[in-house]
Amino acid sequence: MAMNTSIKISPVFVMACTLTALTPLQPAAATNCAWQNGNGRYQDKKHWLNCSPGKDDNIVIGSPFALDSTATITINRYKEEIHNVFIGAGSGIDLYSTFNIYGNTFQNSGTVNLIRSVYPPIFRSYSKNLHITTYGKFNLYDGDIRGNITFESGQTVRGYGTIGRDSNLLINYGTMQADVAGTELLFARAIDGPGKFVSQGGGTLHFTADSSGNFLSNFGQLQLDGHFYVGSDYNGNFGSGNSFNARNNVSGGGGIFAVSAGQAVSGPRLFGNVIDFGAARVGGVLGSSLSITNTGGLTTLRGAVLTHHALSIGVAAPNFTVAPGATQTTNLTFSTATAGAFSGQTINVVNNFGNVATNDLFVSARVYAPAEAYLSTSTVDFGTVRKGSAATAVLTIANLANGAITDALVPTFGTTPGNISIISTPGFLAGGQSGGAVFGLNAAAPGYVGGVTTIGFTSHNAEMADLLLGSKTIGFTGIVTDPAIAELTKAGGAGIFAGADGIYTLDLGTLARSSGTVGTEFAVLNAIFSSAFAETLGGSFTLSGDGGFSFLGDPFSGLAGGQSDFGNWLRFDTSRIGSYQGLLTFNGFSHFDGLDDLALRPIQVTINAAVVPEPASWAMMIAGFGAIGTAFRTRPHCRRHKNAPPQT
Repeated sequence: MAMNTSIKISPVFVMACTLTALTPLQPAAATNCAWQNGNGRYQDKKHWLNCSPGKDDNIVIGSPFALDSTATITINRYKEEIHNVFIGAGSGIDLYSTFNIYGNTFQNSGTVNLIRSVYPPIFRSYSKNLHITTYGKFNLYDGDIRGNITFESGQTVRGYGTIGRDSNLLINYGTMQADVAGTELLFARAIDGPGKFVSQGGGTLHFTADSSGNFLSNFGQLQLDGHFYVGSDYNGNFGSGNSFNARNNVSGGGGIFAVSAGQAVSGPRLFGNVIDFGAARVGGVLGSSLSITNTGGLTTLRGAVLTHHALSIGVAAPNFTVAPGATQTTNLTFSTATAGAFSGQTINVVNNFGNVATNDLFVSARVYAPAEAYLSTSTVDFGTVRKGSAATAVLTIANLANGAITDALVPTFGTTPGNISIISTPGFLAGGQSGGAVFGLNAAAPGYVGGVTTIGFTSHNAEMADLLLGSKTIGFTGIVTDPAIAELTKAGGAGIFAGADGIYTLDLGTLARSSGTVGTEFAVLNAIFSSAFAETLGGSFTLSGDGGFSFLGDPFSGLAGGQSDFGNWLRFDTSRIGSYQGLLTFNGFSHFDGLDDLALRPIQVTINAAVVPEPASWAMMIAGFGAIGTAFRTRPHCRRHKNAPPQT
């Protein structure tokens, strides 16, 4: 059979070993002993053809080498010795004592059982390098394999016991398997080669010195007193995700090292050793990916992405298996359930080898609470406003967003009715802030205020595209009143009434003394159009000036548009001669429920009157004035000097 050539990979055993094909020995009459007549004990001579085997002989058991197709021989005497051994498929040896091999060939296509009875059975090689070849099996039940041995590909050693005592060379191309619960397969010295080592079923592989193999599989237990160097792949019950542990069920101070493996990580959001997930809003998606590359040339890398923050960071496929030169990618997510600026959380990319560096990464993410718009009302009420006055109303807008970091609320305003303008807006509102939108009303015409406008809302932060929050429609309401207009007219009585714009005169003329009391009636008109928005008129009169005038008229209020107040009488007494002037003033006010009264410009009436004697008195006075004139004309005229003393 042609054998492979391999380079040993352990630092403690590096050599080239080339195995040539072994040609089955054809028994010769003098030196080759063939087994026959079925199963039996090794020392029974009747089973041997041509000889009774000794340390210089070869033995052949089973087809195609011997006469019988299959046979199992039992070795239970203290010690048996032989040169080379050839075991055919289906045949084997049950060893209870000691079996010494002096040649270089043990061609095993069957089964060798090392079974303890009183003492552990011993399979010993006295060769410098015994090659155990073909496809056979060694079952150890507390067995002991000693000496210099190379287990070729196809050979399996399983069970429990000791391998490698009295050895200077121990090489494995086959499979070493500890698979009996509570027991161990112990290697008493270093064992190297490209073979496979397996622990399972509760069995323990126990390495007492630095060793190597292409494959190490630990689903049982490992006891490492020295390091183990893996050429191709190390697998085991590592656990998944955050429970990954390359030393699970491994004891001892030795490490498990890769011959040629390296770990490198990369990702679209990996900057140095920081994975920046970026920004999202609460309830959104924050994701990235992480790629693990095996930079080595021989050894498969197995490991896991550990988060330690399962509530925040998710890993789609935490475990990885990466062949040399290959890359495996897994998707990552960051929870957006809670708003905040997150940093310091870690991701550890670990592997199954003690000499391959891990990657410790930090996480950064920002989760914003979206803005939440609040309006204090859906109707902006200007209240009751007088025509021609300036009026404003404020609409409170708030951002109810709550969280460690929040979006700003940005309101935008649509078209307003023609008589309403936007004076100011609150701008950007951070979470928890509020501001007022101030609207102005052009109160040029009386009537009801109406119409609507639309306010749009946007959620904004500096890292993300704006989020449209929709819009709300608000209505406008209010009343613009028509202030009362006071007009004063002469309703009846004496005098000539003239004037305009609140400045009037009443001329009562020249009246004869004791001609009686003269009266003039004034009427006050609310000269606005009667409507639901017209204000009522109220007021009172005051009189000042010379004596002889009097006024009779009570204060009034509630005079609706188009209505007049009569019965305001000015009276003048003619009992005294002279010229008289008075001032009658109307002080009016405009009233509307819900508004302060508006004082109107006073209306003033200047009253003129003259009183002269009655006609009989005038005649006597004229005659008297004539007599006096005659006396003055007949009296001598004298002129005093400026400085003359007075006459006596």
